[in-house]
Amino acid sequence: MTRSFFSGSAGGIRNVVWQITRLGFCAFPVSIGVAMLKCRLYEIDRLFSRTLAYAIVTGLEVVNRAVEPGDASVWIRQRDSH
Repeated sequence: MTRSFFSGSAGGIRNVVWQITRLGFCAFPVSIGVAMLKCRLYEIDRLFSRTLAYAIVTGLEVVNRAVEPGDASVWIRQRDSH
């Protein structure tokens, strides 16, 4: 009897595991927010602003490395010739 229970409800068990996993992923950011409010971590905006600044600088550096000076001069010549 137990064999038929587990073999017939394998999809149901997977669905339950999937729902619990989704709940865990949703609960993680909520728990961070609750911890911030509970422990009075209101100066977290500094972390966000620094992270944003580093991301912008890194993105600009990637663009700078991707576009070599020779490539930029070709683009400028093409724009001036039109």
